[in-house]
Amino acid sequence: MCSMFLIISCDKAEIQKSQKDNSEITSRTDDCDDCPVLDCCCSITYVSGDAAELEICGSTGNRLSTTTCGPVDPPGNDCPNVSATYYLGPFQLDGNNTRELFCVPENASFMINVLQRNTVVSITCQQGQTSPQTVTPTLVFGNRYFFETNGDCELDTCPN
Repeated sequence: MCSMFLIISCDKAEIQKSQKDNSEITSRTDDCDDCPVLDCCCSITYVSGDAAELEICGSTGNRLSTTTCGPVDPPGNDCPNVSATYYLGPFQLDGNNTRELFCVPENASFMINVLQRNTVVSITCQQGQTSPQTVTPTLVFGNRYFFETNGDCELDTCPN
C-alpha cells in the first residue's frame, strides 16, 4: 500500500513539474532582448487621442531603419546632441498598436518626431521594472520632443 502512494505521488509531481516547465519557456513579447547590455529599455505607449505617426531618433539595438537622423541639437544647452538612426522609422501608435519598445543608451538624448496627428503617450526608459518612472506628454503634429536618460534610465524632458 505504501509503495502505491509513493508511485502515485511521484507521478503527480512529474506532471506538475512538466506543466510548470512549459509555462517558464513561454516567450515574452514585451522585452528588449535586442538592446545592448548597458542600454535602457524604453517604451512609448498610446494613452489617448488620434492615431499618430512617429519617428524616434537616438535609439540603439537591432530594430533600426537605415535612415540617419542626426546630429540634432536639442533646444537649450541642457541635453546632449542626438545622433543616430531612426527606430523603425516611422511607426504608428493608436488603439490597435498601443506600445513600441526601443533602446536608448544611459546618459543620452533621444528625439520623438511627430509626423501626423496629436496624441497623448506615456514614455518610460525603465520598461520591465517595478514602478517605472514615466512621463506623459501630449505630442503635437509637426513638433519634435527631446528627452534625456540618466544612469538609472530615468527620463528628463529637455527644455524647449
